[in-house]
Amino acid sequence: MLNVAKRIWPTKTAFHLANEAGVSERAAQFWLAGQTGMTLAAARELMRGPHGFEFLVAYVGEDCEALWFQRCKLAHEVGVQSRKIRSEEKRFATLKAKQQQLALDLDREI
Repeated sequence: MLNVAKRIWPTKTAFHLANEAGVSERAAQFWLAGQTGMTLAAARELMRGPHGFEFLVAYVGEDCEALWFQRCKLAHEVGVQSRKIRSEEKRFATLKAKQQQLALDLDREI
C-alpha cells in the first residue's frame, strides 16, 4: 500500500498519506520508514478516499481471484471508460461547434 502512496504523492508523501489516513504525519513517516505497520483503521480510511481503488488493489493484490473483487475491478473499469467517453464526447461537441462557426464565418465572407 505504501508504494501506491509514493506513486500518487511523490513529494510530501508522509504529509498526504497522513491527511488521507487520518493520522499524524509522524505516524505516516514511521510507516514509510518501515518502523511500524499501518493500522487497519488507517488502511480503511485510505480505501474510502479518492484513491481508494488503487489502495484496495494494493491491499488484496492484483491477482485476487475472489468473485467480489473481480466484480469490483470490472465496475471500476466501466466507470473509468465511461468518464473517458463522456470527456471525449464533450471534446467532440466543442470541435463540431467550432467547425460550424468557421463554416458560418466563411459563408459571411463570400
